[in-house]
Amino acid sequence: MPEETEHRGTPADPRTNTVVKVVLRVGLTGSLLLLVAGLVAQLATARHVAVDVRMFHVFGAPSLGEALMGLGVLILTLTPVAGILSVLGNWLLRERDRGFSAVAAIVLVVLAAAVIVGFLG
Repeated sequence: MPEETEHRGTPADPRTNTVVKVVLRVGLTGSLLLLVAGLVAQLATARHVAVDVRMFHVFGAPSLGEALMGLGVLILTLTPVAGILSVLGNWLLRERDRGFSAVAAIVLVVLAAAVIVGFLG
């Protein structure tokens, strides 16, 4: 009879895959709804001009449409970060796999650096 082995938190772990799928779907769906709502709000106004939608342009936007689209872009940008955080949390806390956790942390640092560089320049 084969020995039972402990299941490690590998990328093929069904629990990890399910959590990541849900996080990515919710982020994508939420951002899509906000982008469409912002587009509809923008088209409903008399201002039919090109809109400069920026990720951090949510709170100072001159119109509701621009604010909604900015929030949609922000959520769309943060969705992969949420996916990496969910994987990191699973591998670190549940599976206690330091190797995969280190890789996920490195990816998270690279994503954060890209956002900072994009914000500054």
